[in-house]
Amino acid sequence: MTDERNWAENLTYSARRLVRPRTPDELRDAVSGSEQIRVLGSRHCFNDIADTTGTLISLADMPREIEVAGDTVRISGGVRYGDVAPELEKIGRALSNLASLPHISVAGAIATGTHGSGDRLGSLATAVRSVTLLTTSGEEKTISRGDDEFGGVPVHLGALGVVTSLVLDTEPTYRVAQYAYDGPRWEAILADYDAV
Repeated sequence: MTDERNWAENLTYSARRLVRPRTPDELRDAVSGSEQIRVLGSRHCFNDIADTTGTLISLADMPREIEVAGDTVRISGGVRYGDVAPELEKIGRALSNLASLPHISVAGAIATGTHGSGDRLGSLATAVRSVTLLTTSGEEKTISRGDDEFGGVPVHLGALGVVTSLVLDTEPTYRVAQYAYDGPRWEAILADYDAV
């Protein structure tokens, strides 16, 4: 039994072991040598969706790859938003939406369908152009936007395999400002809800 916890330390995983592969071969061995596996992203989940009584796999020690090609970026499975955003900014590109914190893993946030930003900017999964998964048979499979089976693949909740890479859409860089309104009145919010 491991003593691994999530980011908030309010959940202790029940897995028998934690594996931290450093190479694709080590990852393949971990996946094929385990009956029950779950992949830990940045452990920013507050429920037990990433838990198992088998093996937890962390991609934190895998090589971090970020490759920009035209209007896309290919990233390896362990990359975090704080890794990819500055690299894109250097060349005048950006993702259309970001996770709430820089340490959150891109693959994990996408797989769980998180971080939508209103009715005009979808969840993080809407940027996915392709997903490459390592299956339990040890085979890598790439599923791309436009493929018949693509629909449920980005938000797979860890059920399809280990994400080894993602290709994401990018757009020209932009600046973001945050405004915090302290103590807004409900009647003012509801009076012009769409503007709010």
